[in-house]
Amino acid sequence: MNKCSISNDSLKFARNVSGLLILISFLFHSIELAVIMMALLFFAAISMKLNIFYQFYFNFLGKYLKKNLAVSERDKGEVIFAWTMGGLFLLIGLVLIHFNLPTAGWIFILMDSLLMFCAGFLNLCIASIMYAALKKMLEAKKDGSGK
Repeated sequence: MNKCSISNDSLKFARNVSGLLILISFLFHSIELAVIMMALLFFAAISMKLNIFYQFYFNFLGKYLKKNLAVSERDKGEVIFAWTMGGLFLLIGLVLIHFNLPTAGWIFILMDSLLMFCAGFLNLCIASIMYAALKKMLEAKKDGSGK
């Protein structure tokens, strides 16, 4: 199984800052900020080393606050899936706005922000839950049990 080491405090910080910036893009209807955040979320899906908010907290802020940044092992696919889903929600919202459906587009962007806050503040990442359920279904299908 492909695992990666993740600092939970740094991940929460990255999710909360991302959620805040996406919320700001929603409140001010800033397409430019939404596009920047979409790119940052897709960069985070490629590698946590490209997640600037995670790296800022892990390498600077956490050490400045003298916090013991506990690192845990996570499924790399789960991390990639979660950040990709965040980026896709922004992409869908931006595509809807582009095709003259601004209300639906901004609702997608607001949902993305709320889901990021849910993951950051409550430690309840819907994308991670979806990943676990999909992984379980695919493993069951591969084993032939069908359950």
